[in-house]
Amino acid sequence: MRRAKKDHDTDRKFAAAYWEVYYGVLGKDTGDIIKALIAPSAEESDWTRIDGGLRERFGWLADAIRNEAGKLAGPEADGATDDSSREPLHRRQRK
Repeated sequence: MRRAKKDHDTDRKFAAAYWEVYYGVLGKDTGDIIKALIAPSAEESDWTRIDGGLRERFGWLADAIRNEAGKLAGPEADGATDDSSREPLHRRQRK
């Protein structure tokens, strides 16, 4: 199933929240090193490449960052989706 195209402003809002949480968790130096190892040519707007690479290596960490970024960005930003349910992680009920 294809996802509906999101509003450009909510994409930017979530991307900003993602990077804020990412660097908050990992720190600037460590975050830059991991970012360079996963996707050296990724730009700040391309958080999905970093998230995908992080998910392959440290799924729990990627989930935690996306969850916190979703909370920070607010309910209108749908960037934080779980691949299995397509429901934003910050809105999902834990079982």
